[in-house]
Amino acid sequence: MIKIPDPLRKKYDHLLLKSSVPLKEYAAYKRWLLFYLDFCKKYTHPYVEPNSLSLFCDKLKEKRQNEILVRHYSKTTLKAYSLWAEKFRYFIKDKLPENLTPDDVKEFLTFLAVKKKVSASSQNQAFNALLFFFRHVLKKEFGKLEGVVRSNLIHGLFRI
Repeated sequence: MIKIPDPLRKKYDHLLLKSSVPLKEYAAYKRWLLFYLDFCKKYTHPYVEPNSLSLFCDKLKEKRQNEILVRHYSKTTLKAYSLWAEKFRYFIKDKLPENLTPDDVKEFLTFLAVKKKVSASSQNQAFNALLFFFRHVLKKEFGKLEGVVRSNLIHGLFRI
């Protein structure tokens, strides 16, 4: 990994402060900056060029897709899991990935059943998408989820 040039580091620190980013999250933001700079160096995209950021984001999407494709999941599964990941991200209000907990997943799955009234199969698909995301993208386990309100089309709602 490369070192952040001092002038850029100072500008970035100022931007984080100006954007009211909590101090405890600075390390995560700087890590993403390092990933971005590393990408720019590896693929010879000057980081000052506006399109280099979109190229970096495209590369991240490609890597996330590769996690599914190397396991021979279908493109339909990729599309569904990506959709659930986006809905989860919206639900948690862009909380940083390293700060995600099993409680976030429990709250989301319960929200789907109670507020959104999704079918049992939709809730199961969301669960499987988040399980995949935690295990293979974040490299975390969220263990056994207890206390999640589950959707059930025949008997209404019940707790597991």
